[in-house]
Amino acid sequence: NSLIFLILIFLFRQIVGTVFSSSMVEVDSKVMYQLNMRLGRKCAKVSLICFEDSAWKDELTRAKQCLKWTRLSDLSLCFYNIMSEVISLTSVMIVIATFNIWLIPISFFSVVPFFIVRLIRGNQFYKLKWFQASQERKKTYFYNLFNNKQSVKEIKVMNISDYLFDKWNDFKDQINKEEWDFRKKDLFSLMWCEGIRILGYFVCVVFVIYLTTKGMISIGMMTGCMVAFKGFQDNMKYILINIGRTPEYAAFC
Repeated sequence: NSLIFLILIFLFRQIVGTVFSSSMVEVDSKVMYQLNMRLGRKCAKVSLICFEDSAWKDELTRAKQCLKWTRLSDLSLCFYNIMSEVISLTSVMIVIATFNIWLIPISFFSVVPFFIVRLIRGNQFYKLKWFQASQERKKTYFYNLFNNKQSVKEIKVMNISDYLFDKWNDFKDQINKEEWDFRKKDLFSLMWCEGIRILGYFVCVVFVIYLTTKGMISIGMMTGCMVAFKGFQDNMKYILINIGRTPEYAAFC
């Protein structure tokens, strides 16, 4: 009965995933089109003086980046991943409970750091991109100078192509350096989380061996228990990571 239940859960998850993926493309294209139209109309209505305001232009840059990076799509995908993993988690949790109920809190607390780290780092990444908006705008400005016929003529006449290219390169390098520094810290944080998760799995192995020596589960059940525990850890890990990412994606939107 448990095997049939797991198979039905797996099939249901695959069907939901297929339907979601196929409809996501069409929905995204329509939503992005409408949002770009609304942004364009809003820009057409604002006073011309706003285009001289650096703060307003930074805000416009953030709005364009949100649409460019499809943050709304990421947010929708995040919710889908949570629902998808919850389906799998429920089935695995039922199996684990048949072995020993204490394996569930052990697994849960071993992956909680992923949620905490993702929540903190997501907020920090949003703040980073917020303050980088001005640099992004200036970088785009210098780059666009080389793609405009009139500005290219003036650049050639004044012979300032090297100077402008160096300015563009400075902004690009600064942005890349800040993002690379953030990614290194993020990777280091996730390494610590993985270490805690592995420690949790080791505790599970010791606990399962103890249950086996006490005759509470058989040797054959011991292997199945550890496999189920690993699956529960993975499902819970991805659920918590996606929950932690939700405020970040929502902030960009």
